[in-house]
Amino acid sequence: MLVLCQYLYKHCGQKAVLLIDEYNVPLDKARHFGHYDEMAKLIRNLYSRSLKSNGCLQFAMMTGTTSSAVSYRRRSRAPGGSWSCW
Repeated sequence: MLVLCQYLYKHCGQKAVLLIDEYNVPLDKARHFGHYDEMAKLIRNLYSRSLKSNGCLQFAMMTGTTSSAVSYRRRSRAPGGSWSCW
């Protein structure tokens, strides 16, 4: 996603808008098969790199619909009580 944003910025001359629908489906599938922690780590790393400090990104919006989104947010609670954003 990071490279795609860079290519779009280079080609269009504008920062990209990234829309990610049902981001939590892989988490739900991984939980079903007993690999939730590994998938959560992979997705956290993927989105962290793509969304944080991406100079070619105007903004991103993520949507999710299954119960794994709530359970993931609970696991990602940052010290001090605030919810973490990848």
